[in-house]
Amino acid sequence: MAAEEDRNLRVADQDGDRQGPPEASPAAPISIAATLGRTACLVGMTVGLLALVRFWPPAGRAMHVILAAPIWPRLYGWLHVQSEIGREQILLIVMVLVCFGFALSVQLLALWIIGLLRRRKHQTDNGNARA
Repeated sequence: MAAEEDRNLRVADQDGDRQGPPEASPAAPISIAATLGRTACLVGMTVGLLALVRFWPPAGRAMHVILAAPIWPRLYGWLHVQSEIGREQILLIVMVLVCFGFALSVQLLALWIIGLLRRRKHQTDNGNARA
């Protein structure tokens, strides 16, 4: 009986009649609403991290370690930045990029974990349906 179900599933897969929700397939398209939600979440996390750097002293000290690296004087020379305002602008851009990179890493990790949990749930749902 199980062999017949396996054969039927393989035939259904070949015909394109996949079982399960569209989120389970890796090629499922992402909706515009989901993309906008992810973008808003990413921007919100970036702004939140920048506020954290500004108002929480340990985060400010950690950012200061990054911004006090010896590469910045070389970067000023490569970009021909001579004024203090130009240097502050470069450091601000670096702060935003660091916070954005961290927020993007957190978001990608969260999406990976959500996908992993969905796959596990989908596998257990299919296992319960067959039993």
